[in-house]
Amino acid sequence: MFDKFRAAATSPEGYRFEAAAEGNGDYKVKKRSRAANIMFMAVSLVLAFILWLYAISTGTQVVTSAIKAVPITIEGGGSTLSVYNALNSTVDVTIEGTKSELKNVSPADVTAWVDISGINTAGIYTLDVNVSVPDGVWVAEQSVSTMKLRLDNRSTTTVPVKAYINSFMIDSGGEIGSSDMSYDITETVVTGPESVLARITEARLQVSLGKVSNSQTYTGVLELVDSDGKTIRDPSLAINPSSATVTIPVYFKKTVPLKVNYRYGYFNKDTVDVTINPETITIKGETDDLDAISELNLNVIDETKVTTDTVVQKVVMPEGVTNISGTEEAVVSIVFKDTSEKTLVVNNIMVNAPDGLNYELLSDSINITVRGGKQFIGYINSRDITASVNLSFLSGSSGETSVPVLVTISDSYKKHVYPVGDYKISVRVN
Repeated sequence: MFDKFRAAATSPEGYRFEAAAEGNGDYKVKKRSRAANIMFMAVSLVLAFILWLYAISTGTQVVTSAIKAVPITIEGGGSTLSVYNALNSTVDVTIEGTKSELKNVSPADVTAWVDISGINTAGIYTLDVNVSVPDGVWVAEQSVSTMKLRLDNRSTTTVPVKAYINSFMIDSGGEIGSSDMSYDITETVVTGPESVLARITEARLQVSLGKVSNSQTYTGVLELVDSDGKTIRDPSLAINPSSATVTIPVYFKKTVPLKVNYRYGYFNKDTVDVTINPETITIKGETDDLDAISELNLNVIDETKVTTDTVVQKVVMPEGVTNISGTEEAVVSIVFKDTSEKTLVVNNIMVNAPDGLNYELLSDSINITVRGGKQFIGYINSRDITASVNLSFLSGSSGETSVPVLVTISDSYKKHVYPVGDYKISVRVN
């Protein structure tokens, strides 16, 4: 049927064999050398390389290029809504095309955007990320295909600032004055989406203290919370100022005695025995303030006004401390020692009157009670006492009135004897 039939094969050793069928039906095998085979393969590789070089040189090879961090812009705005959650949004884009086309493409030629045109209602939207590339190339891949945006009305609100103490250690008897904390600011301004602002109830300063023995000052960043105390973390919110400083008082208690003081010094250990009820009170304050207090004074007692054996006086509280005993007054009981009183009729009345004032004292004398040591009271008489009245304020007036009387004790007795009570005299001005 065939004049000749040829077949070829390669041995494991790399030799090339060819078999041909002769006309008589016999096969004749020819062996090609290994060198010839290597030459054949080399020629094939060279031809393939030449074809590859041709493709490169003519720019027809299809390649890819990665463009990193292409900014995503927002297009189609125009409503009253503001866009949130779009800051620093980017997309990585892989473009594809022939080498000759791609070599002319720069990162600035690749743009990405989200179209919000037609959206007029506040809400959260998932929108397509569109990518534009120059003609002749195409987008092979992009890292994100959609973007979630919040569109809302932009507004501003003012919220109160409040500090919360999370942890502290304090010596026995001490307490944190949480209700007395003072702030450098009492409120802060928050700007952002209306829907988020509506959830904010306060700006909270979280405070963590270690071991404390006196008042503390703490500065920290404010965090916004809702009515349930949950933190609101939203990058679309701007807070100004964003930090606050709080001064936190630390209080301790101290029990101190009460002390009575006298205006003129007539009352002393030689002339009176005094008891105070209560004898002590308990106060609360900061360490430095308490250390400066060893006793508390009552209001000063004017000995010339004491006409009974008990006097009620207010406790004078220094600034910075609080009376926690519930007692604001003390009863001072007085027992006089070697002291007596005498009432004298004083006719020696001195009058200071402006020129031209026509007046008449309606009494020629006044009864004055004096108190002092018994040895002095026994000798003092009315000649040692002067009563003075000042009528200068009556200039231009008329009629009857009562004016105060100033009682003066002579130098011989004034250190040991003093008038008791207030005195007035009636005068008529014509």
